[in-house]
Amino acid sequence: MDSGLRYGQHIARTAKRGLEAARALKMLRGLRPETTRQLFTATVAPVVDYASAVWYPMLPESRLHLLQAAQRIAAQAVICSFKTVSSAIAEAEASILPIRQRLHKQVLKMWIDLHTLPSNHPLRKLRVELRKRFASPLGTIANWFESIDLHGLETIEPFGIAPWRPRPSVVLNEKKEAESYAAQHHAATITAFAHASAKGETIGLGIAVGDPILRASISLGERAMGTPHSAALLSIKEALHRAIGRASAQRLQSIQVFSCYYSALQSLLKPRQQSGQNIIRQVISLIDLAKSMRISVTLTWIPFDAKVPSYQQARKLAKAAAERIAPQSDNTYLQQQCERRVNLV
Repeated sequence: MDSGLRYGQHIARTAKRGLEAARALKMLRGLRPETTRQLFTATVAPVVDYASAVWYPMLPESRLHLLQAAQRIAAQAVICSFKTVSSAIAEAEASILPIRQRLHKQVLKMWIDLHTLPSNHPLRKLRVELRKRFASPLGTIANWFESIDLHGLETIEPFGIAPWRPRPSVVLNEKKEAESYAAQHHAATITAFAHASAKGETIGLGIAVGDPILRASISLGERAMGTPHSAALLSIKEALHRAIGRASAQRLQSIQVFSCYYSALQSLLKPRQQSGQNIIRQVISLIDLAKSMRISVTLTWIPFDAKVPSYQQARKLAKAAAERIAPQSDNTYLQQQCERRVNLV
């Protein structure tokens, strides 16, 4: 770090390391362009992008050519072109983002991550002064993204649920085994199928339970109201909520909830530092409520194309909900629970 916080030496050292990685990538022969592009993403780009949010705001145009050398060689290695091919054409043919656009994306991601930290985090409490003269790197980033409204972002805690709390019972079988298991009749068990569908800018949920009265077709409104991952978690939550009420009324001791969203079930099995933590906690709370009523809950994965009648019914209900333009008035609670994280990138 120099006294002017211009990071000249660091940028030069980063460019040298990136150039060495790009030359090593070009020495590999006989690889398909897809494989070479993956190697670029895994070996060359991280060398250049490391800590770029710190020094990129202070990167002048005169030093950008130092980083362009590694980018040009890597792009030429992907498409196996001559050295005389220009960088812009090589990047377009290789499906690689230009260096400035990629670094700008890294800075934007860092800025969004800062605003998803818990309220008691030291970086969240940091106040950045907006200055036009003598601005620090962080102040420059704040000036860049001053017009972006980040108040609706979800706060991501260090962990979804406490590490000492028991995890829910999640079954992730192979495809054939999962489909045959879902088609079986489970005695003394409430079976519920949950599905989420998106069409255009609308997300819909479909819940199919054995009792037709408990079936639901719920519209969540626009995609900006929540991600597909959050919608999948909400469908599991809503199916579990309806199944618990039915199991309590009939005095049953087991609930099976089937969902085709593998990632949503994995996030419930191993909650991590990710979006949708609020919904995950609500699902865990419902499972704890069922356990207090001596009702066991099992969440099971089912293939997307499973030929199970109840699951197909849930898909139809979700599709019908996604085709509705306006959300239903009796679903205000679900709308409020929907995650409001906007993909600003």
